[in-house]
Amino acid sequence: MREVIVKKVIVFLVIFILGVVDFSFPEELRTVIRVVDGDTVIVDGKEKVRLIGVDTPETVHPSKSVEYFGKEATAFTKKMCEGKKVRLEYDWQR
Repeated sequence: MREVIVKKVIVFLVIFILGVVDFSFPEELRTVIRVVDGDTVIVDGKEKVRLIGVDTPETVHPSKSVEYFGKEATAFTKKMCEGKKVRLEYDWQR
C-alpha cells in the first residue's frame, strides 16, 4: 500500500515539475537590421533568421524569377520588423 502511494507521489511530482519548469531556450531580444525577403531577416550580429510558419513568394532566389506578391510580402515584413527589436523564439532546432 505504501509503495503505491510513493509511486503516485513521484508521478505527481514529475508531472508538476515538467509543467512548471521552462525547458525552452532563453528569450533573446534582437534588432532586425535588414529584411531579405518576406520570410527571412538579418538581425544584429549579421545572423540570418528564417521565420517559422511563414512561406512567402520568392523575390531573391538566384534561379527563380520574382513570384507574384513577393514584393508585397517583403514590404509587409519590412513594415512590421525592420529596425525594430524582436524576440527570437526557437523551434526544436536553434
